Amino acid sequence: MRVEGGLVELASGIDALYCSGRAEVPRGFLQVLERAREEADENEKEVPVPVGGAEFRVQDHGLGKYRYNLAHAYGVVGVSPSLKLPALRVQPRASFLHGVGAREGIGWFREALEAECGPILLTTSRLDLHADWQGWELSGDDRRNFVCRSEMRVTHEHGDLLTGFQFGQRRTKTLSGRIYDKTMEIRKSGADYWTGIWGDRYDREKPVVRVEFEFGRQGLAEFKIASPDDAIDSAGALWSYAAGDWLSLRSPTADATKSRWPVSSVWEQIRRASVVDSDWGIERVYNGLRDGEFRLLVPMLVGYVVRYAAVFGIDTAEATCGRLSEVVRTSCLSRGLSFEKRVAAKRLELGLR
Repeated sequence: MRVEGGLVELASGIDALYCSGRAEVPRGFLQVLERAREEADENEKEVPVPVGGAEFRVQDHGLGKYRYNLAHAYGVVGVSPSLKLPALRVQPRASFLHGVGAREGIGWFREALEAECGPILLTTSRLDLHADWQGWELSGDDRRNFVCRSEMRVTHEHGDLLTGFQFGQRRTKTLSGRIYDKTMEIRKSGADYWTGIWGDRYDREKPVVRVEFEFGRQGLAEFKIASPDDAIDSAGALWSYAAGDWLSLRSPTADATKSRWPVSSVWEQIRRASVVDSDWGIERVYNGLRDGEFRLLVPMLVGYVVRYAAVFGIDTAEATCGRLSEVVRTSCLSRGLSFEKRVAAKRLELGLR
């Protein structure tokens, strides 16, 4: 464990909030979704459907056990005609929750769905809490100094570099935790909006370590948490339990019983993270997403354009791009979908407005 210049909390809050919804879904709405699903299956492309004033797109595949998968830039909704399941499953994107806040984000989905289905009883099926830190660099020696109520733990490495730890098992739907290098994950995922959220506190020369806990349905039930509002209001208390009673980093002593070792000063700070429902600004988040896509996409794009020019004997970027516009348009139409519609579908897939 290395701590340089003190530990700095960059951001913390709610990273995921999934809900199940019990409602009387009107037969007419189910028929609209069935026709859209059949059209999507037949044409292998998503079909737009209005839901409470917002446009969702019905996919040609379901969402887990839910027959109808309705996708939106803000998240996905599963709808089931089966009486064996809650009628609805709501999964907002993390970027949307960070942009507008978890309470407002769930409220947006509730308003859209209640316009079609009437009153909905939402219950929380998953809650993820996170806190991002600088000043603590992960070390392989740390693996022996954690005390956790779960015996299951995994160490993650990239070559010779330690990238994180995992505690517990998600499939139990109780509680699991991860500690990992968030800066490395961002380089791969393109979620560059985090650097904007971290702001002036972020030192670009140092890694950011994320501590994250996932509460599943069973774990939430043990704390008598049902509604999304319950989960949001209890975020701080749940963090204190997860980073206090359930998992802790200890400072070794001569005592043979690890649980009697004192809690490290680093972990004392982590346990006191200010985990609340935060809205960082939707424009900041979406601009960061675009910046990340640009960073990942441009090197590949330039490589393919240069290769095309080399193969077909074109010498300038202007002439190459002029030729490619017709190639792209023709290729899209040959697949039965215009360039404009493919762009709209890809924007939805990437979670961009």
